[in-house]
Amino acid sequence: MNPLRAGLVGLNPKGYGSVHFAALAKLQCEGIVEIAALCDTNAAFIGEYAKNNRAVFAGNKPAFFSDYGELLVYGEKREKLDFVVLAVPLHLHTEMSVAAMRAGLHVLVEKPPAVTVRDIDAMIAVSRESGKICAVNFQMAAGSAFRKGQNLIKEGRLGKIIDITGIGMWQRPDSYYTRSSWAGKRELDGRLVLDGVISNPLSHVLNNMILLALAGGEPRPSGSVIGSRNGDAGMESVQAELYHAQEIEGDDTACVLISMKGGTKLCFYATLCNESNELPFILVQGSKGRACWDYNNRLETEINGQKSIYDWGEENLQEKVSRSFCAAIADKKTGTGNGFLLDYGFCDLESVRETVLAINAAHISSGTVHAIGKEHVLRKNYEGSTATIIKGIRQAILEAEAKKVSFSNLALPWAVKGNIISITEDFSC
Repeated sequence: MNPLRAGLVGLNPKGYGSVHFAALAKLQCEGIVEIAALCDTNAAFIGEYAKNNRAVFAGNKPAFFSDYGELLVYGEKREKLDFVVLAVPLHLHTEMSVAAMRAGLHVLVEKPPAVTVRDIDAMIAVSRESGKICAVNFQMAAGSAFRKGQNLIKEGRLGKIIDITGIGMWQRPDSYYTRSSWAGKRELDGRLVLDGVISNPLSHVLNNMILLALAGGEPRPSGSVIGSRNGDAGMESVQAELYHAQEIEGDDTACVLISMKGGTKLCFYATLCNESNELPFILVQGSKGRACWDYNNRLETEINGQKSIYDWGEENLQEKVSRSFCAAIADKKTGTGNGFLLDYGFCDLESVRETVLAINAAHISSGTVHAIGKEHVLRKNYEGSTATIIKGIRQAILEAEAKKVSFSNLALPWAVKGNIISITEDFSC
């Protein structure tokens, strides 16, 4: 088969496009992909790519575009593209993904795939109508350790899942929020953005928690695995508290408590106002055993008293996602494969719909993103920028995790209790 022709949209050197480009360049060296088009509204970024990647482009110079619509016309009619990779601001994900699928292209879009449930439902509808794959770049779900954990749950090795806890404690200084016009924004130019810790930097933890809660499910005809053998066919309720200590609109600190229909409880704690960057991890407690997965691609289990450690070390997760996405496209072209996209090792729209729903429900539950007063915050120099640190946040998260409660249950002076939001089948926003 000829290499798949790819277009990359979003070349900001401070964004994630460069990581996608490196993965595509590796696949191009293997003859799997041809980087056929690059697009960015900033001509300077296009020029930098043309100048700095001459060796990559030696055999096939790509077409350069500053207009996405022109790229789609090129891909659909003139020089057929097979897919586009969208490393663009998150409030543009839906409209650009939909336009690409309607132009006959498969899509790999950055996470989160959509701002609202209504948006992702529109994307799912177009994917079904067009027959085009829309993969979502939750690359932390592609690691061997995480997939091992999913399989253990699916096989029933941990028994009935009682609770799943996820913790992410990072530091993101002022420079993180000045890197783009949409960073840390709830709205931009009259459009919802909802950029924050639960929807962007540490959304991998929340997404993986939900995937694990649903890991025992049977494949639906659409190709996603949702629901589970013990009845966890989705979320029953969400209660959340969203906060900001930084001078931003979005959330930089949060706790999200989710009750699943089958009884499993999910407790997610995240902050970008820790003193340093600590390794995010997820704890799973089942009736027959427990498991701990972390960002180092490591899984520790204790099942019926037997301890095991699975350590795959460093994997290029972006390359794994890109490679499996291309394999799915190739199989679709030839009519092979089983059609279940999660089996390839990447997330599709339907497998992450629950994550978008949880984020939306979290915002409704919290009511607003509550400001943490300056008396509870420290400011200090950090890697050439300035860090905002919430006093005692590490201890607060660890205590909340141990008790499986929200911040407001700890009587923290800045904490505000969120409402319990029931998730009905017609929940939408």
